[in-house]
Amino acid sequence: MLELLDELSIKSCRKYVDIGCGDGSYTLIIGQKLQCREVHGVDIDEDRILLASKRGIITIKADMNKERLPLAENSIDIVTALEVIEHLVNPDNMLQEIYRILKPGGYLIITTPNLASYINRARLLFGFQPTYSEVSVYFDVPKICGKDTKLIETPKPSGHLRLFTLKALKCLLKIYGFEIVKIRASTSTFAIPKYIRIMDEIVGRISPSLGRILTIVAKKPSGKLIENTINIITMNAI
Repeated sequence: MLELLDELSIKSCRKYVDIGCGDGSYTLIIGQKLQCREVHGVDIDEDRILLASKRGIITIKADMNKERLPLAENSIDIVTALEVIEHLVNPDNMLQEIYRILKPGGYLIITTPNLASYINRARLLFGFQPTYSEVSVYFDVPKICGKDTKLIETPKPSGHLRLFTLKALKCLLKIYGFEIVKIRASTSTFAIPKYIRIMDEIVGRISPSLGRILTIVAKKPSGKLIENTINIITMNAI
């Protein structure tokens, strides 16, 4: 993420919003990197919001499935939504709100697991459930299937409701008026073996559409395109 921000060369940032900020640790790092005057964090978890506020972040408790953000239109320079959209029942509300609050020329950086990663294509070929795709609210079924383990000790799912391919996510962003600026793919966490992480990085560089985690930088355009897009969104809502 920090390397990506270097590539964007954002010269000034007055207001930055991190949707799904959690305890604010990553939010603060990105805000400091961008040298933003105001750093806002949005989350639905009250305990995490409290931790974020203690870090000096201006916090907002909101359910991005349905709620409107208490921020003015065209007021935010950059928004991040890192590993958030896959947890939403209604991702459309979040994208509409991000578009509304972003300034013309403002950036959205969004990350999410890739349904069509090379790992998932191989898993499906052999009849396995794709990674990050959850079938139970109580058990992480792909991790325990076929293993002799006590159910009470098994890992719990993280609440992934929607998975995207690169084409689908790009299309959805364009529907809501965003211009695609950059596309990257990366590995996941250090919990996976090092050799797989290396493979993730290699595959992601060769073809982002096959990468494990997708990162898209999108931009709110300026001029008549914004007005036309808003009209289209309004018509669809009606």
